[in-house]
Amino acid sequence: DNKVEKYNLGGKSDNAVLPMSESNQTLSDTSIEVKDGQTIMKFTKIMKEAGEIEITPGDNTLLWAHGSSDVLGYHGFTSKSPFELNLSSGAGEEPANETPSNPAPTPDSDSAPVPETGPDKDCTKEFCDNQLFSGYLLRYQINVPDGT
Repeated sequence: DNKVEKYNLGGKSDNAVLPMSESNQTLSDTSIEVKDGQTIMKFTKIMKEAGEIEITPGDNTLLWAHGSSDVLGYHGFTSKSPFELNLSSGAGEEPANETPSNPAPTPDSDSAPVPETGPDKDCTKEFCDNQLFSGYLLRYQINVPDGT
């Protein structure tokens, strides 16, 4: 369906993972594409929304997961993990889980190394990168609405 949406995670079974109601679908600038064997999903998320865990400019615990197809289903034990991300500094921590048995290719693995993100990088003006582990790169930019 190629839609980027927010979901309620009500359990581990497929039928317990449902899209949030239309009034809660507040993601904007959404896109998803497969390019050179990599899935690239982009979206803008409001950091503080009623009934949701707030994303702060400081430390945040986020989750990632991926499956083996483009159909919603169980991702497997080693294809998910929490990770820490500080949106002020861009600093991150590697997840506790081991590397999955089928990692995706690292972006630009045969060319330039992944740029480092650190306290000197302003993630509101340029993309910041967090190498979750081999083959999994989080690239983000923080959008700050005018007047905030």
